Amino acid sequence: MEERLLHKEDNTKIAYSISGEGEAIVMLHGFGADRTTLVKSGWIRDLEPYYTVIAMDIRGLGESSISHDPDFYRLDRIIEDIEQVIQECGFTQFSIFGHSYGGSIALRAIKSGLPIKKAIIASGTWDAEFFHNDIPKWIIEYSEMNEKKKRKQFTDMTKEEQEWAQATDLDNYIAQFRAWTTFESVTINEITIPVFLYSGTEDEPRAIHFILDNESEFKQKLWKYKIYNGMNHSDLVREEPQIITDVLEFMERSR
Repeated sequence: MEERLLHKEDNTKIAYSISGEGEAIVMLHGFGADRTTLVKSGWIRDLEPYYTVIAMDIRGLGESSISHDPDFYRLDRIIEDIEQVIQECGFTQFSIFGHSYGGSIALRAIKSGLPIKKAIIASGTWDAEFFHNDIPKWIIEYSEMNEKKKRKQFTDMTKEEQEWAQATDLDNYIAQFRAWTTFESVTINEITIPVFLYSGTEDEPRAIHFILDNESEFKQKLWKYKIYNGMNHSDLVREEPQIITDVLEFMERSR
């Protein structure tokens, strides 16, 4: 596996790894994680015999550049990062895997017109309600936590919460959340490529209901979908051995 840095004209750096050979697949992690999550859980190991696997650290996370300016995290900037990484790796088309936040980005990258051939979406968010209604509440919550951190007022926080707050750049997180409030919805009809959409029975209800409520449309589009028994939101990446066979079957079937 080769570790690389994309150096952009505005001095932003996007960290990524590349390994394997064959058609390219871009891997996008969830929020609060980075590309090492995909390495540790076995995704890279099990995909690289068949594909060129490009695992990115989304800007603001992992080893990629961060900022406290919400404008830094505009969706169009993130989509441009994906496009430039792919170009730097010498590809004109690619498939994409996204978990959670990474899945939400992947959906919007497809909608934007990037040359994506097929997609695996693990609990990505389609509609804008979450970004427009729920995220402003997160901004308030994290801003209050940040004030307590700066003033060292931890009396109503658990030891674990204190340790997490001290170790986390909350200004960075809040800036990203502010950018999320501008994300718009993606509809099923706007996605015209093959998709494997999956969730778990212990995942967030929104993700489960989206699959159950739209099964008939998925069947019409010949999409693959599955809800894994007993899996929560994190398990959708962590329990790779239970999922990889379905992913490889989907990728081969949709050639």
